[in-house]
Amino acid sequence: MKECRFEKSDKSIIFTFPAKLEIVDQVCKQVELLLREKALDRLVFDVQLLVREILNNCIFHGCNMDAEKDVYMECVVGEKNIIVRAQDQGEGFNWREFIDCCVPDDTCITGRGLEIVCLYADSVEFNNQGNKVQIKKNI
Repeated sequence: MKECRFEKSDKSIIFTFPAKLEIVDQVCKQVELLLREKALDRLVFDVQLLVREILNNCIFHGCNMDAEKDVYMECVVGEKNIIVRAQDQGEGFNWREFIDCCVPDDTCITGRGLEIVCLYADSVEFNNQGNKVQIKKNI
């Protein structure tokens, strides 16, 4: 059985974990603790929401709920912003189709997670393959 790996420094946390939804709560709790240590209580809700949405996408869409695949997440608190990076072992997706129209119409069954990320983050960047995302939240 794969294990969750966790590293913490003064300004960052790094998780590598099997694609299991129950681990997302643990990651979000550690993000909250890091932000509160940095006196960024006002950003806890926003950043936890962003982390939860991108990790859920990694697990559901990227890894297809396959716990044999890993998800990587890093949260770094800088002087001007908080950077969250996540990556899964999936094939990726064509983010170019979605990024220009971050708000899906009412007929969309999926896409709400990306909508939330676009609304709450100050910037969103994907790698070419679409299995790695970096979001920034200004402080």
